[in-house]
Amino acid sequence: MNIRHLQVYNIVCKTESMKETAHCLYISEPAVSRYIHELEEELGVKLLRRKKPLVLTEEGKELYRRSKIVEEQFNDLQAVFRPQQTETCLRIGVVSSVAEPLLTKLMPVFPEIFNISQQTVRLFVYDANKLSGMLINNQLDYVISDIAPSGDNYSAFKLYTDTMSIVCAVEAEYPTEMSLTDISKLPLLLRNKESGNRIAVDAAFNQNGLLPNVFMESESNYVLLRMAHRNFGLTILSSSFILRELEENYIREIKISDFGFSRSFYLICPKYRNGERVAELLKQSIENIVSENLNSLIMNNEKGFNR
Repeated sequence: MNIRHLQVYNIVCKTESMKETAHCLYISEPAVSRYIHELEEELGVKLLRRKKPLVLTEEGKELYRRSKIVEEQFNDLQAVFRPQQTETCLRIGVVSSVAEPLLTKLMPVFPEIFNISQQTVRLFVYDANKLSGMLINNQLDYVISDIAPSGDNYSAFKLYTDTMSIVCAVEAEYPTEMSLTDISKLPLLLRNKESGNRIAVDAAFNQNGLLPNVFMESESNYVLLRMAHRNFGLTILSSSFILRELEENYIREIKISDFGFSRSFYLICPKYRNGERVAELLKQSIENIVSENLNSLIMNNEKGFNR
């Protein structure tokens, strides 16, 4: 038994699901089962009853109570000793919805905020769930995302909120304003299910008792944007990502009469890291970048990217 066994066990107890735990840790469900089986073998007791949701035995409840204390003490040790270590690089994960409109302008900011050289920064751009798994597996130091890992060992500091826009081809024969119900019946070009964008979109439709008509899924915002431009359907993307394309009439926006999409993005890190100070500096930098982008659109009409 090691700390990893207890970390996995604690998340299983919190989520009451092997599947959800695997999703949170970005590992397979059999791997989660193996961790639990190894714990049960070593302790010689049954910890869980495999029902839906999972039910803790009396021994399982006692282990959960104690293992939370052990994990907290382990995190305290990291907080005391890790900051004194000299790190070879700083590993930062950024979801693509933030990376695509902001990353090139954030790059010069990272060394200044973290007081390190540009060469010691390592960036990883993936979907939200993969980044959460990498953070839990100690493969990242900080994540900018709209989804935080499960568990009490991480801090999340709000950076900004971005609205989401429904857009289509300029020549598409759709009304300029529609209800969410009407939108759900049209061919939709959506992000992959692991992305924070898609999770927010699905949650919005589910909240209103609707099932979206998904024509296409993609990991790339650019692919969805191009497909919408070619009149293959409607796509739902962060407004900051498509500001210039709307200004240039590459696409047009459809207003929703009865609903509004939005996503909040956070700086997420282990609790032992100085997340609050970093978040404040990042928040100010992002506000400046967004303001500059808006002013740039007002002042000129340069092309956003080579199509």
